[in-house]
Amino acid sequence: MGCADPETEHTGQFLICRKCDSAAEIHDPGIDRTLGRDAERLGFEPERKTVEVRGLCPSCAVG
Repeated sequence: MGCADPETEHTGQFLICRKCDSAAEIHDPGIDRTLGRDAERLGFEPERKTVEVRGLCPSCAVG
C-alpha cells in the first residue's frame, strides 16, 4: 500500500476496502507504541512497521 506522505518518516496503518480497493491511512501512535513494545519484549528489532486492515469501506458496507 502506498503512503500519502512518503517524504515524512512515520508508521502507517491502512484501512483497505476488499470490494472497491479504496484505502484510508491513519496514524495512531498508540498502535505504533504497542507494536514496538511487543517486538522489544520478544527480542525482535523492527525495521519498518506497517499495518493493513482489510474490510469494507462505508460505501461498500451499505451496498
